[in-house]
Amino acid sequence: MMTLNKRIIFKLFFFLLIINHPEALSDCNFKSGKYITQLDKPNSVKQITINVPKSKSYFKNLLKIDRDPRKNINQEYKKKFNANINVLYNFGHCNYKAKIWQNGDWKDHIDASKFIRSLNVRLKNGNIINSVKFKLLLPKTRNNYNEILGTLILRELGFISPETFEVDVVVNGIKSRMLFQEDSTKELLERNVRREGPIFEGDEKIMFNTTSGYISSDIDTDQVQLARLINNKWLSKGIISQHIVIKSFFDLQNSYLEYAFNHNNTPNIVKPNMSKSNEFGDFYFMMMAMNGWHATRPHNRKYYYNSFESNFEPIYYDGMLHLRHQINLDLENEKKSYKTGYFGYRNAFNSKYKFAYIDKINQPSFNSKINRKFQDRVISYDSNLDSFYKQSMSTIRKNILYLQKNINNTEPSIIPKESKENLRKSFLNNLNDIGFNQEYIENIYMIDNNYKITTNMRSFIVDQMQLSNIFKTNKYKDKRLIFLLNRLPDFIIRNNNYSAYEIPIINTKVVQSPGIMVDILEDKKTINISQRNTKDWILFSSGEANDWTFNFTSLGVTSRDQNDQQRYNVYGLTGCLNFYDYKFNNVSFNIKGGGCEDSLNLVRSHGNIDKITISNAYSDALDIDFSDLSLNLVKILQAGNDCIDLSGGDYYINKLEVSKCLDKGVSVGEKSKVTVIDAKVDLSNIGFSVKDLSILSAKKIDSNAFITCLESFQKKQEFGGGNVKIDILKCSSEVKIDRNSFVVYPNQ
Repeated sequence: MMTLNKRIIFKLFFFLLIINHPEALSDCNFKSGKYITQLDKPNSVKQITINVPKSKSYFKNLLKIDRDPRKNINQEYKKKFNANINVLYNFGHCNYKAKIWQNGDWKDHIDASKFIRSLNVRLKNGNIINSVKFKLLLPKTRNNYNEILGTLILRELGFISPETFEVDVVVNGIKSRMLFQEDSTKELLERNVRREGPIFEGDEKIMFNTTSGYISSDIDTDQVQLARLINNKWLSKGIISQHIVIKSFFDLQNSYLEYAFNHNNTPNIVKPNMSKSNEFGDFYFMMMAMNGWHATRPHNRKYYYNSFESNFEPIYYDGMLHLRHQINLDLENEKKSYKTGYFGYRNAFNSKYKFAYIDKINQPSFNSKINRKFQDRVISYDSNLDSFYKQSMSTIRKNILYLQKNINNTEPSIIPKESKENLRKSFLNNLNDIGFNQEYIENIYMIDNNYKITTNMRSFIVDQMQLSNIFKTNKYKDKRLIFLLNRLPDFIIRNNNYSAYEIPIINTKVVQSPGIMVDILEDKKTINISQRNTKDWILFSSGEANDWTFNFTSLGVTSRDQNDQQRYNVYGLTGCLNFYDYKFNNVSFNIKGGGCEDSLNLVRSHGNIDKITISNAYSDALDIDFSDLSLNLVKILQAGNDCIDLSGGDYYINKLEVSKCLDKGVSVGEKSKVTVIDAKVDLSNIGFSVKDLSILSAKKIDSNAFITCLESFQKKQEFGGGNVKIDILKCSSEVKIDRNSFVVYPNQ
């Protein structure tokens, strides 16, 4: 076991490696920390210039795609090329190393006559608008401005949607106007205020299985398509990640089986949360209103598994939106055609369904916000684009009202329900009928830190990395192998142990481990929470607390089990006491101990908190992510790691007192904006740490830290330096600033 002293020495050594590693800092002629606001706006990117050293080979590759008789772009032509990329801003430029390769399935992604094409880009260092991996698309492949506006609307409504904007691109001297769109990665989730987790998509490999490149149009591939894992590296992080992926993958595959069985009677949508929420119904409704049927095709679908809510969320991808097209559904003569995208739509809703965002999308404030952001994402907002914008928004609203009226006046057909066993048998029969036989995983067992896989043909053992590659590629040793379990493995079921209930008085959903004890004192507006064992946890979500006090008492812990490799548990929670999607008004927290990674974790929450006191935290005392909070008083005494960790949000702290933090007193990261009035950090290794495009504005800081009273730097590739301004700084040790950060403090 690693002692606390050894842990902090290791952390400091690791930090020195990061701060001195040349790949950690981008090669720009300006301090990124000085231009944080500008770097967050897409219209700051004036031009992206790409130079491919092997230009002859690069252009020959394009011509080979053009001359290939197949309709699609074959995988053999998606060769990766080294490239040098220059990003021009109006305040400077950056140079990056990258890999680029052909994007897209079809030949609309190339224009050989102009020597241009859609590209996938993976930066080796640096980022563009926080994106490390992204696409540069020929505008016609996404209906140009329809995609920019559509992704904005979806993200503003709360759906996960990729950053998309117009940009001038020069590739080996050839200039064109393209669409920049981020890939489905960790950065996409964080931009959409989600914590990193599994991302899946429909597996379309079966569609490209013949010599001609595309499976025969006579074969209905919807009946044999399943899903695959995209971000397989997340699975490789540890046992907890693997358990989360296996559980969620099992649920999603069953939804695909259900769709395959009923696809002749249902709309083009896989709904893994059908019995839990309307998220997928709302998403499908919005795709119809925006004429984005292409995004509803099962092989185009992408999904994020949200561990906090134990369900899936749709990720928008490739809708081929037509925002100005007013729909007109002829229910009497509805054709059974997947080309319209509306076949069977009535079965997606019941007559009592109401689109959740029908009021929000009609608000003037919503319209003005979308218009402002749309202008930030196009190169020239002229009268033609203004007309496009107004017509699009007007038509979307008309389509929403039209759809809502039709749904309320139409009863859905009854879709037959089948057992999972019959769904599975039907799927396997369909595979045999089209002659597409493939090996499939029936069971998975844990053997130490490896996995024994039993298929319909054999058994073998794989390590974590091999398992992640199987889930991503649906292959093992170059042979097709799909994930199709008979049942959830026992080691997953054993860990699926929790209680769920509601507390009506604060209109709150609660999920907790069996050992948690909760005592509600309604007259005193106090909730007392305690543990029976050190790993017990509780989650409060989707609620509102006014003038309440939460007291949490932990059993405490002095060491951590060696098997605890990851910060979170199988529910994705890092804290002993957790709040998610929560509203606070004059709330107080008193916490003693905490054997989890965080004693108190607040995620996607807002409002004001009067007082937080935490003592004797095993690791981080207070961790806040993706939130907008005002904190009056924070007092923390002793933490095994950071006393306070703030990420991805907007935070105001009136008075702060932290002491005996083994690592940092206050850590500010991942594009946070923090205002501090009066802060004192005592007996800690590092006082304030501001990194990764975060902004700290402080009136007074008294930092009595052993090693560093203040540091500002870039830690992660997808971000940049920090920005710090302190009016009064009392510093007992040194100040460290990397070349990407901008810091102003007295007595410099």
